Amino acid sequence: MSALIAPHEGREYYMVLIKTKPIATINKHKQPEQYVKACKDIRLVVMHLDADEIAITLQQNARLLQLLESLLHPSSNIIAKDKAEKQRLIGRLYGYTEEEIDAFVTSGNKCMCNHCNQEW
Repeated sequence: MSALIAPHEGREYYMVLIKTKPIATINKHKQPEQYVKACKDIRLVVMHLDADEIAITLQQNARLLQLLESLLHPSSNIIAKDKAEKQRLIGRLYGYTEEEIDAFVTSGNKCMCNHCNQEW
């Protein structure tokens, strides 16, 4: 796997706090310590995506969670014309560079999240 793919893995919570990542998602099974810290951190806005995953952001970025929620919704094909465009938009929300996003989209690697695997 390229170093450009998932370069924030394991550091998402901290990157949101130091303002280098606007939004992060944290899975309670993959990153249990970060999940617990994020749920208790009053500096953050936490949105539950499902029973095991949350999206977090600083309070000043709370409106970005609404955009993420729209992109994760099954009707997101109204906003994004295809899966690649959806992944690009979400990648920007997650603070990835265009180079990192291009590497991911063109790699053929499957996204590990539950949300990108919806039918188009």
